[in-house]
Amino acid sequence: MLVRFSVENFLSFKERTYFSMIPGKTRSKAYHKNKPVSNVQTLKFSAIFGANASGKSNLIKSIDFGKRLIVGNEKLSSIDNQVFKLTSTTSPNSRFEYEIQANGKMYAYGFIISRRAIIEEWLYLVAPKSETLIFERSNEQISLNDEFLMQHPKNEKDFWNFVLESVKADKLILNHIAQLEIKKELTSFEHIKNVLGWFKNSLTIVYPKSRSMGIHFELLQNADLRSMFGKFLAYFDTGIDSIDFLKVDPSKVKIPPHILDDSINRLLEEDSEKTTTMISEPSTGQFVFLQKEGAGVSCSKMVTKRKIYGSENHVEFDTADEESDGTKRLLDLIPLLVDSIDGDNVIIIDEIERSLHPNLVMNFIEFYLDSSRTMSNKTQLILATHESGLLDQTLIRKDEVWFIAKSKDGSSHVSSLEEFKVRFDKELRKNYLIGRFNGIPKFGNRLNLEDTNGNNYF
Repeated sequence: MLVRFSVENFLSFKERTYFSMIPGKTRSKAYHKNKPVSNVQTLKFSAIFGANASGKSNLIKSIDFGKRLIVGNEKLSSIDNQVFKLTSTTSPNSRFEYEIQANGKMYAYGFIISRRAIIEEWLYLVAPKSETLIFERSNEQISLNDEFLMQHPKNEKDFWNFVLESVKADKLILNHIAQLEIKKELTSFEHIKNVLGWFKNSLTIVYPKSRSMGIHFELLQNADLRSMFGKFLAYFDTGIDSIDFLKVDPSKVKIPPHILDDSINRLLEEDSEKTTTMISEPSTGQFVFLQKEGAGVSCSKMVTKRKIYGSENHVEFDTADEESDGTKRLLDLIPLLVDSIDGDNVIIIDEIERSLHPNLVMNFIEFYLDSSRTMSNKTQLILATHESGLLDQTLIRKDEVWFIAKSKDGSSHVSSLEEFKVRFDKELRKNYLIGRFNGIPKFGNRLNLEDTNGNNYF
């Protein structure tokens, strides 16, 4: 679970800014809280509100940037164009820190970076009444906690030294260890594996144009999962009864030929261990699945099915051409609900309301929160949204609401609803829209909009 995240000097965040999933003083809806780890509870849900360009997406991008750097999908040099720029004394260093719960333990991991090097990096194991340093780094100096290593076999210290001596100045220690793919059973590396596993497998970030590709691949192979998917579509009143996958001629799908041919050739290579692959065309919403069959490759695409009124017969619809943007968006969001029920996941969605009716967004949140009453697993859903209809205290807790606003210097600031004195029965949405909590657009005076000749346009 995500406990807390902080960022400094990145995108619109000039000063150190904190976002927390730790419950506040609110007592209502206790089922919105996960069971404690190291005596720390976390919330299962949070919503971040703010005007356009206030910094909502930047907060998500900050969380994502750190993840991508850790797992090796981002180059350190890319930080150069993403530091806070609206200042005469631009700092070259940016800071990121994650406090997380993974595999029943709690950790604090963070780093300070420039475009050329890792300035600092640290990892702590957090216990109820203490913190144990595992490693820390300051420029090229890396130190291990000897007391921590003494709890493990002696030969592991030598292995640690071997690993750390090969770390490059522009590589995070976590990323370096991930690339080594250590297969030995080393007990002192348990915490590294827990933290890496959290970033790789538990943290999912969804942008407005992201596609939930992994779960669609499983739908092709798992009939029970397809049945569950159909039930979700019925719950959200889409008119869709079920989904299916039809084999088609590869030349008939809307995928650029060079991409399709390259994917087929890769499957047919003699030394290829892959038997299946998936291709997505974001502009149309087309999903194509390729599967090796003998000496050739079969091609399947997803279709939706609707029942003809007064009949048991169904009609098939191509998801690329015959479904609305809202339905395509829902087809991408439903797998996230499946993930939230199926395992320990932290799911962060930017602009959940894109292409969706407000009532559908509310139903999505209600379904997730109602399901959380009986969830034995730990899960979190974090949204960045403009949808003020979610500001309903019959639905969510005060400590689940966050606001982001821009200061005069162009920097973003984050605040919790709990910082404002609002009675539980107060109408949150009305107060938000009149600007009490910030996070809404501020418009100029229209009477001053004149051209160079003094003509007023309004």
